[in-house]
Amino acid sequence: MLAQHLYNLIVSSAKKGYLLALIPLRIVAALFSQKRANLQYNNHKILHIKLQGDRIFTGNHFLHTDQVLILDGEGKILDIVSSEEAGDGIQRIKGVLCPGFVNTHCHLDLTHLHKKIAKGTGLVPFLQEVLKYRNMPTEGFYDGMQREANQQYDAGTVAIGDICSTGYSIEAKRNSPIYWHNFIEVSGFIPTAAPGRFEEAKLLRNRFQQLYTSGISKGNVSYSPHAPYSVSKQLFDLLNEHTVQETITMHNQETACENEFFMTGKGEFNELYKYLDVDLSSYEPSKLNSIASTLINFNKSQKLILVHNTCTEQADIDFIKLYAAEHFDRVSFCICINANKYIENALPPLELLLENKCNISLGTDSLASNDSLSILGEMQTLQQEFPTLSAVELLQFATINGATAL
Repeated sequence: MLAQHLYNLIVSSAKKGYLLALIPLRIVAALFSQKRANLQYNNHKILHIKLQGDRIFTGNHFLHTDQVLILDGEGKILDIVSSEEAGDGIQRIKGVLCPGFVNTHCHLDLTHLHKKIAKGTGLVPFLQEVLKYRNMPTEGFYDGMQREANQQYDAGTVAIGDICSTGYSIEAKRNSPIYWHNFIEVSGFIPTAAPGRFEEAKLLRNRFQQLYTSGISKGNVSYSPHAPYSVSKQLFDLLNEHTVQETITMHNQETACENEFFMTGKGEFNELYKYLDVDLSSYEPSKLNSIASTLINFNKSQKLILVHNTCTEQADIDFIKLYAAEHFDRVSFCICINANKYIENALPPLELLLENKCNISLGTDSLASNDSLSILGEMQTLQQEFPTLSAVELLQFATINGATAL
């Protein structure tokens, strides 16, 4: 699975239980590179490293404290065995060893908007600012994306679901050690523009697909709608036909005015369409919440990641589960708590998602709406805002759940 490409070392405060820092295991392994020994393992004599943390987290649960992680000379995980079976030469380190992190929602191509948009504007003014500046790259733009990609990997992230509305991020992903799932973002609220919008997305998808035809880079590419409020029925139909059994993602119920727009046709989103010069004279509200209005456009066994979900309620989850049981392979819920706080000073309905046993993953959103692209930072904020969360739950969000979602 994706989350097992790399193990991380989590350092925590024993007194408070807070996650404090992370050291990617490949760095830890390098510290012991001079202490490798020969081991008769599965009848093959290989160079190996044996590491034992305070605990080992598998992605699902913590193992017994006497377990040892076995790696080859390149840092590839071979096995987890008991300390007795591992024998001599075990390197004992302080901290929790866990699988690599998965960031299921990122916008690498908005890196140049770091600290360009004020906090607490609300979603509609925020979107207006993004639309104003996103195609105005600054000096060092491409180097900035490469730096942020490298920093995510250095901080232990091994797989990223990245939203791509442009081809800006292609070079940053070429030959990257990260597994990138590139979601080609498709938007267009005017029905007659749907064929042209989809053709543009097709050209962009082909550009990203070339990264993976040679087998050098690791990743995948699929189309994805931007959000319920920005895609026409005609464009949704095209997306449905071209995403059969694929993984797709969509921003969902990020603000209360999104539901208001679908229920009544009123609210702040009218200001956004006015800004975009979109004529709403023929728009008829569905009188349903945004997700109930939108989900019915997909029925091809897609794997769906719903992002933000800030205003998602029990009735929405009930509908999602009922509809998904017949028409989707699975549905996951990505939480971007730092972005929620940055844009609207809001918190996601985490307890509700947990009560409903939803697959919850983590995302950083973009540097336009976050101070960093750190999954550990997302975990730390969740721990502060939801202190009853267990370490197991937090680590599941960051590892196996994200791998399952992608």
